[in-house]
Amino acid sequence: MDRGMNENRFLFSDRILKSNRSFIREILKVTSHPEIISFAGGHPDPALFPVQELAASTESAFQKYGSKLLQYGISEGFTPLREKIFERYYKNINYSLGPENILITTGSQQALDLIGKVFINPGDSILIERPGYLGAIQAFSLYEPNLVGIPMESDGLDPEFLKTVFHDVDPKFLYSNPTFQNPTGKTLPLDKRKRISEILKKENCIFIEDNPYGEIRFDEEILPSVQSFYPEGTISLGTFSKTLSPGFRVGWLCAPKEVIDKLLIAKQASDLHSNLLSQIVLEEYLNRYDLDLQIEKTRSSYRIKKECMEEFLNRTMIDFADWVSPKGGMFFWLKLKDGVRSMELFDVAIANNVAFVPGIPFYADKPELDTMRINFSHSSLEAIETGIHRIAESVRKISKIHV
Repeated sequence: MDRGMNENRFLFSDRILKSNRSFIREILKVTSHPEIISFAGGHPDPALFPVQELAASTESAFQKYGSKLLQYGISEGFTPLREKIFERYYKNINYSLGPENILITTGSQQALDLIGKVFINPGDSILIERPGYLGAIQAFSLYEPNLVGIPMESDGLDPEFLKTVFHDVDPKFLYSNPTFQNPTGKTLPLDKRKRISEILKKENCIFIEDNPYGEIRFDEEILPSVQSFYPEGTISLGTFSKTLSPGFRVGWLCAPKEVIDKLLIAKQASDLHSNLLSQIVLEEYLNRYDLDLQIEKTRSSYRIKKECMEEFLNRTMIDFADWVSPKGGMFFWLKLKDGVRSMELFDVAIANNVAFVPGIPFYADKPELDTMRINFSHSSLEAIETGIHRIAESVRKISKIHV
């Protein structure tokens, strides 16, 4: 084919030309200025990272394994780490699962991409919460599905609406973040977990259960996973990013063996295997230290920050927005009042040196323009107080314009 001298030599695929950059990653570029208080990302508090313990674990790992840490590893992931993940998270599920059902991924975000590669053909219907995790929307959209939003109730995904969807479409899977959901912070109660598993089992529909925040809870209630009710049809995702360190980029998925076999093919084509050094250091950390103590430290800190943010929301935003108090996780989800649109508010807030994420990118379809997400895990208590006051000031400015 003669393209001519003036034509673009980079003939990109239709797929990538239809895809957008991560909305939050683009916002984080804007909010990188030190004077801006950012509630935009989903970042853990770096003050909680177990730096000394991970440094000691790294030294111990090199003493134990030497140059093997720097070599290629197996695609499934470091076997002792997979064994520990299974023992901690999946041992009590009444199904024929074992460490061989665990695949280590480069963060749980890669797990979403691998699922897209393995399951989605262009035009396939995929069900996702509305609003839902924008990283999942972005990962799946690359494979050109028909994304169908399932509305949320005050306690999470609406199972009766879910039931009716199967009259109109034949979806490949339902993706959900049922515990301290991103972005809303909502948690599916036990009865809904059972009901959703019954519906999916009846319709022979796969369930993708993403659980990055499940251990960051502010009360003692521990709910069983949806996977425990529907293990034969569930792919479960997990990560160490929220409890230990996102920089290690170590996540995992747990699935029936026939699914793991196909995901392994996609994994090998993608990156051969996840960072072996990170995997071995994390496994050594789990040998030497108590992960539950680290998680309790994180819970305690985030509980205080959540209560601080809610206090100042109640003081300054009660006339401008509604929200549900999260019982875990990292986020508040606000619904603005009086026709205020979050994108308009975002521009005013940035000028006022505070940032959040407008709600639009969390919707696969029909976005609600008056919604927004704010993060409480990363900022100091002082920054939370100042930042919430700045958001309230920004809303007042817009409200005066709308009058």
